Amino acid sequence: MRQPWLFGYGDRLDPSGHQQAVIKGDSVPLQSLSVSYRKAYTAYAYGLAFNKDSTSELIAAKVAGPLDGGVLATEPEVIFIPGGVTLRTADRTVIGGIGVSGAPGGDKDEACAQAAVDKYRQDFH
Repeated sequence: MRQPWLFGYGDRLDPSGHQQAVIKGDSVPLQSLSVSYRKAYTAYAYGLAFNKDSTSELIAAKVAGPLDGGVLATEPEVIFIPGGVTLRTADRTVIGGIGVSGAPGGDKDEACAQAAVDKYRQDFH
């Protein structure tokens, strides 16, 4: 899969949840790297488990429970903030996740991730 240019960090996970690709823009804070991975991991793992397509959908469905103390909020690789999108083939098979961090706001991160998915969806196998 070809990767889009992103302002922050972009992580792509393979079907086993391992990091497959990272893209970094200039002047992005270091913490954005781990945040983008966690968004991708959450979109992949919990998107698969709960049939959701983004971290925003998982948040809206209250999958995490209370964000101030829910059990899933303590999992080290999980983060319930916008910016993660579940990667699916045309038949909706989950093949990974993409997470973006570094834009000024999770909604913008998620829009970047979704734009990448929309542009390259035909390449997902």
